[in-house]
Amino acid sequence: MNQLFSLKGKVSIVTGALGLIGKEHCKALSEAGSTVVVADLDGDSCSEFAPTLGNDSFGISLDVTSKKSIADGCDAILAKYGRIDVL
Repeated sequence: MNQLFSLKGKVSIVTGALGLIGKEHCKALSEAGSTVVVADLDGDSCSEFAPTLGNDSFGISLDVTSKKSIADGCDAILAKYGRIDVL
């Protein structure tokens, strides 16, 4: 099944990543081969959860109600990976 839905080499952002559904989305994207950016209000918890996913995933603090937070987050992701494939 992973071959049909391979996300190997893709960078995915999950907002609200620390919630029950968000964590499951992170796990599914990672299992499909994606590098996952774990994004939620609590950056420290995001940073703790991201390494459990593997694939060079990382966590950031992101407030989707703030244009500045979104811009800063995009800048950080693009600086690290050079691309965003899935949101």
